Amino acid sequence: MESENLGPALRARADDPESGSQVVSHVLVQVLVVLLFLGAVQLAISLHVRNVSVHAAGEGSRRGALLGGDEGEAVARTLALLDSMLGPDRASASASRENVAGSEVLTVTVTTSLPLLLDLGPRWLTVSGRALVEERP
Repeated sequence: MESENLGPALRARADDPESGSQVVSHVLVQVLVVLLFLGAVQLAISLHVRNVSVHAAGEGSRRGALLGGDEGEAVARTLALLDSMLGPDRASASASRENVAGSEVLTVTVTTSLPLLLDLGPRWLTVSGRALVEERP
């Protein structure tokens, strides 16, 4: 009975069963867009941390494989690079020498934590870099 007292435009809105559905769909779409954006940012940050870790492990292994170098120099160089690029105490590194097909190889392994925006995906990343050890002729 109240709809009879309303004007024609308001009466059409009051009788419409989908009145207000645009607001709800807009909110739901915005939540989805924000989640997709945060996922893309998290992927970009994770790829950055991975690339920095791979670079530091490779650089550290090359430093330790120089003539007269040792595992301590390799780990120190790797941690110095990681501390300058990712921040202090974000990663750990270890080095080992192994014999591959008759050649001595220095392997530096880096384990670092991934910064997470959402609680999705892995929390730790482990990468390694290898270099042939220089020998005196």
